[in-house]
Amino acid sequence: MENETFDPATLHEKHADAEAVKEANAFRTLPSGKYRLTAKKLEYRIGSAQSPWPGAELIHIQVDAQGATRRGTHFHDISYQTLRRQDGSLDSPTKLWANYEKALGVVGKSAGEVVEALTLYPVDGYLTESFKTPEGYRTPKTDVEREEYVKAGYEPRNFTQNVFQARA
Repeated sequence: MENETFDPATLHEKHADAEAVKEANAFRTLPSGKYRLTAKKLEYRIGSAQSPWPGAELIHIQVDAQGATRRGTHFHDISYQTLRRQDGSLDSPTKLWANYEKALGVVGKSAGEVVEALTLYPVDGYLTESFKTPEGYRTPKTDVEREEYVKAGYEPRNFTQNVFQARA
């Protein structure tokens, strides 16, 4: 049987299905759970005017997240600066910084020493998979609830809730 061919000049009139392109390039999230987090890349950023933390010194960390059933790449921001929410509670970059200090046994050390330690040693962490709904981000409690969010077309995103000392 001979392979059929087509005229490549016709490609300028054809387009891939937009939904298929969106699906193929969708950011894959990890299911909620405990993961071993190993820092792979750090970027030192100043929060932009559009950031939740404008002007803050942030360390954007890319981690390899190894879970019981899945492995993936995850990102989170930390800051040695005291960042607060509107209600006065500590915001996530500050909480995660404090978590890293405790998990790595470097409480009270300089920010440089904390960053050095987090590049050398893994930590464990709890990640949640949440969906952006009209009411804000929601974390499903069951597989059925998760499927409802997916069917509704809500965008998923992972959040680091906390980090703690790596256990064997």
